[in-house]
Amino acid sequence: MAKRIIVIYYVDPDSSEARAAEQASGVVRVGHMSDTRSILVEPAPGVSFDDALASIRAQPGVSNAEPDTSLRINPVRAPSIRP
Repeated sequence: MAKRIIVIYYVDPDSSEARAAEQASGVVRVGHMSDTRSILVEPAPGVSFDDALASIRAQPGVSNAEPDTSLRINPVRAPSIRP
């Protein structure tokens, strides 16, 4: 289960509107993604992940918010061909 949320803004992530959206959603900023309008947040203590995700998605100025998940690929090995 993801513990962090990637938030993409229509507005500047450092704007007062973005900060207000984070405060209203009960999330804490933990990182800034370079050269994008994206930031990384996590729920504040006492706020559930699902509630924080739903709330930040509903805020003005937010384009999208998604769980920050790691993609792990389990490679499938082809059968070996022996002469």
